[in-house]
Amino acid sequence: MAADRFGKKRIIFWGFVLFAVLYWGFAKATEPKSIWVLFGLYGLFMGLTEGIQKAFLTTIIPADFKATAFGVFNTVVGIATLPASLIGGWLWDKVSPSTTFYFGAITAALSAVLFIGFVSFVKQTPKQENIPA
Repeated sequence: MAADRFGKKRIIFWGFVLFAVLYWGFAKATEPKSIWVLFGLYGLFMGLTEGIQKAFLTTIIPADFKATAFGVFNTVVGIATLPASLIGGWLWDKVSPSTTFYFGAITAALSAVLFIGFVSFVKQTPKQENIPA
């Protein structure tokens, strides 16, 4: 697994960067062949990052709060999806389809920067086991 070899933080960061590059590529793409290549690379992005974010979360949350942390994480992701989709749809209809992808690329790049700031403030704690009393 890439995260075991390179580290979870590094994979998450480069995942955001890859996402930004891919979406910028979708905005610029004019040939069907390039769009297919971008979709293939998007699959690579999903495979690299989907589970790693949750695995990273387990390293920074105390054992007693893991269920709550996963609930909050998934809630925030779900809530963020709605306005992102509304903005993307509005940009697609009112401005241009490529603008939607530029917006996605910019927000992904911003996410990479924010992630660097986040991990610089988070002290990773060793994995704790829940041992029944």
